[in-house]
Amino acid sequence: MRIYLIAGEASGDLHGAALVRALRDREPGTLVMGIGGSLLAAAGMEIRVDNRDLAVVGISEVISHARDLRRALKVVSDDLARERPDALVLIDFPDFNLMAARRAKSLGLRVVYYIPPQVWAWRKGRLRKIGRRVDRVLTIFPFEEEIYRRQGIPVTFVGHPLVDAASGRPGRVEARRSIGLSEEAAVLALLPGSRRREVELLFPVQLEAARRLGADVPGLSVVVPVAPTVDERALERMAAEAGVKARLSRAPAIDVLAASDAAVVTSGTATLEAAIAGVPFVIVYKVSGVTAALGRLLIGVENIGLVNIVAGRRVVPELLQENASPDEIVRAVRPWLTDRASRAGMERDLDEVRRRLGPPGASARAAEAVMSIVGRLVPMEKSEERVGHA
Repeated sequence: MRIYLIAGEASGDLHGAALVRALRDREPGTLVMGIGGSLLAAAGMEIRVDNRDLAVVGISEVISHARDLRRALKVVSDDLARERPDALVLIDFPDFNLMAARRAKSLGLRVVYYIPPQVWAWRKGRLRKIGRRVDRVLTIFPFEEEIYRRQGIPVTFVGHPLVDAASGRPGRVEARRSIGLSEEAAVLALLPGSRRREVELLFPVQLEAARRLGADVPGLSVVVPVAPTVDERALERMAAEAGVKARLSRAPAIDVLAASDAAVVTSGTATLEAAIAGVPFVIVYKVSGVTAALGRLLIGVENIGLVNIVAGRRVVPELLQENASPDEIVRAVRPWLTDRASRAGMERDLDEVRRRLGPPGASARAAEAVMSIVGRLVPMEKSEERVGHA
């Protein structure tokens, strides 16, 4: 089996690596190539384009990286024509991936979209493109399935792969020991994002909040999990400039979160990792003024945090744009570091979010769906037992 896979960002790298392992568990000779990062490379994928060159956020950064994106699309187009894989598997990264899907369909190739665009939040018009260019959508949120089904797009809810990633991870004591943290210390995790621009905009704000919290909470330990797409030296320099003694860790983010009493998390997949880890946290996000103005016009949901969207209500504070300030972060986080009772309510809410993400086994179900599309299993319509629809 020959699979071409595109994971343009750090979270896609994580989920793609789990999918590749699940595919190879079922068919050991499977060849996977495409766009990815260090985790996909470690899982055995042949990297044709490193996704560190493509991870962008906001309109202005997309424009500045247009040449890199065009070059990568040319590599993908040529590869698809030459290699003619059994399927093209797309993970998030919607604008780029939908162009790749158009090329694949022009070549008569099968296309599976695993972790599709968040059409329920903005740009619902992409549903039409997905319907024309994708053979099956594999959703990771339960409410997404009906959206695609109403449009006549073949869809399967497989559950969220982060539930798998969290299974068997160390608990609080073990996580602290592995990272080198005291069992008694108050621990604050800072997650500045996986894209360069996110880090530039948000890490200084997070660091200043951590500096102020350190004055209020004696012995506070600050830990920063380093995403594979981020330059660790840049983080070290920024922490030094802020006067914050931060421990940078290459441990999985979910382990760092499990070791923490509270966290400040950049909006994105990491917010779900925090929910699964059960650590109280605040969501922060900033983009350029132009992107923010367009976002206010286009985004059609009340909350932007994935945790709050899954919960169907505001469970976690969201500090966006000018509200993503050290003052607001300190105000939200200080009670969780100083008062155990103040954490209890959010922990109960996060338990509810974890349950809604589905049972373990998402990567295995996604692998079986891909194999059914390329004829390695009986058709989905005959064999599938969808999560929550058994």
